[in-house]
Amino acid sequence: MGAVLGLQAQVASASELMLWARTDGLRRGELDRLLWEERALAKTWAMRGTLHVVAPADVGMLGAARGGSHAFPASWLAYYGMTAAEYDALLEATRSVLSAEPLSRRQLAEAVAAEAGELLGRRLLSSWGEFLKPLARDGELVNGPPRGGEATFVSAEAWLGPQRRWTPAEAGPEALRRYLGVWGPAVRADLMRWLGVRPGAARPLWNPAGDGLAEVSIEGRRAWMLAEDVAELERAEPDDAVRMLGPFDTWLLAHADRSHLFTVAQRPLVSRTAGWISAVVLRGGRVAGTWTYKKGTRGLEVAAALFAPLPAAGRRQLEAEAERLAEFLGGPLAFTVS
Repeated sequence: MGAVLGLQAQVASASELMLWARTDGLRRGELDRLLWEERALAKTWAMRGTLHVVAPADVGMLGAARGGSHAFPASWLAYYGMTAAEYDALLEATRSVLSAEPLSRRQLAEAVAAEAGELLGRRLLSSWGEFLKPLARDGELVNGPPRGGEATFVSAEAWLGPQRRWTPAEAGPEALRRYLGVWGPAVRADLMRWLGVRPGAARPLWNPAGDGLAEVSIEGRRAWMLAEDVAELERAEPDDAVRMLGPFDTWLLAHADRSHLFTVAQRPLVSRTAGWISAVVLRGGRVAGTWTYKKGTRGLEVAAALFAPLPAAGRRQLEAEAERLAEFLGGPLAFTVS
């Protein structure tokens, strides 16, 4: 997990495909085992306020880097018609009822209502989770195993074990260092987009003069990365390898300017309406096309739509990726390329 810092998990199958793309020999259901049986991974609202699978040790750090539960402007509470005192009371009541016992949204709302009153309890019923996300930011709430198609919630400490309590001042430099270690070279706008914070909140996070950071030039543009990684970057050689990534892959979500990944004309095919991020074919790290799959009468039907024809070696690599996908999802494979 340290290689990507988190797998977006709004769509459960997408997070599993992200893990498949980066893991040899992964079997179906392995992610669920790591989450709900071994508890070696955690599912929670993290970057951009969206559900992610992250390392347990990063739950509190990533939320605190976004400002914690009290980073919301007064206008946010006003929008929901809630006073600061009611907000604090709701958070405290929710903390008090969370445990290692998974509770559905309805069960959690009922427990909070018994603790703090019906009005506050009803606040937790929204499917958007706007009053659960603050406790996720504080590293106190994570998802439990789904039950009958419903999400459940648990105390992070009771479910995962002791959790470090991060302050935003402590978490900011750590998030910057971890982000640049995975996604550098980058600029402040990239960090803002990846983490999902407003411009003002990003200023204390972005400290390019910090220890261990280095400024580099990427095609004439200033950017920053970890100083320890500069020599490796300078030694790197171009690579035309062809790979397949599933929908919502974090490779496509880590930078504000994604011109290094696809052209303006290709953008609507990759970043579609309603926030949908397509499954893509990569060649040399750039998007070379998109792909879809479904279980059909011929088996696993995988269809790739390329932006331009691949050379013979690239076509063979793409076919090998499709075969690997069929082995993971269950074949036989029916593969078409257009």
